[in-house]
Amino acid sequence: MAISVESRPSSEAVEHLDIPVEHSPTLDHPIRVRSRPMPYGVRIALHTHPWAQMAYTSRGVLRVATADSTWIVPPSRAIWIPPNTRMKS
Repeated sequence: MAISVESRPSSEAVEHLDIPVEHSPTLDHPIRVRSRPMPYGVRIALHTHPWAQMAYTSRGVLRVATADSTWIVPPSRAIWIPPNTRMKS
């Protein structure tokens, strides 16, 4: 997986995710689990993928934004994101 980080004036960084094809859901493996730490202040750039996503945080607060809504997800809660939804966090 390639991740590039661009600096922002407010000392936040934006990550551009490139999820490898081998991590995509398939008919044989329709559910994939991926976990990774997210340092404070890092943002994930606007992106989309053809599968649904459940975003969860065990600590801290997660912000998920789409074209028409923004959700704030507290610890131990999750948000379901439908397939092909343009989002950023």
